Amino acid sequence: IASMTGFFVLIAWFAHSALDEFHQNGGGSAGSNHPLDLMMRRRPKEAPALKPRRALLFAPLGGQGFGNVVNGLLSAHMLADEYDRIVCVDPKFESFLRAFRPYHTDDEAAWCQKQWDERTRHIKTCKIVNFSAGTLNECTLRECLNHEGPVELTSNTYPRW
Repeated sequence: IASMTGFFVLIAWFAHSALDEFHQNGGGSAGSNHPLDLMMRRRPKEAPALKPRRALLFAPLGGQGFGNVVNGLLSAHMLADEYDRIVCVDPKFESFLRAFRPYHTDDEAAWCQKQWDERTRHIKTCKIVNFSAGTLNECTLRECLNHEGPVELTSNTYPRW
């Protein structure tokens, strides 16, 4: 019930602000005063500059069960969000890609494929696993993910520090 109350408060606020703007603009002067048109006029006139894309190439760890693979993919998405990267799942991971389709535009899908095709150039690799001492510590992982070029992540778990 509390979430429904919050929803209705939000709708009431939007309607109130749209009506205020409608009356401030003369209540029927030039241009449409439909609430959606009023909302669109509030948007910035210029789009912010786009940052260059940075890839986080997710390569599943062999010999792991589905749960560990999904934990690794979850880790990739959490880290990609934190370090402003796009997760690109290894195209060789066919069993996963048959069941799940990455949420990319056609342009991003082509860009991800290009990143995998060219991954030998200027790439950093990170490994986060739950069975070995070879897992990166927080400082090393941060350094790896701040790399300007693509980063290949092999993981079966998420960082636990």
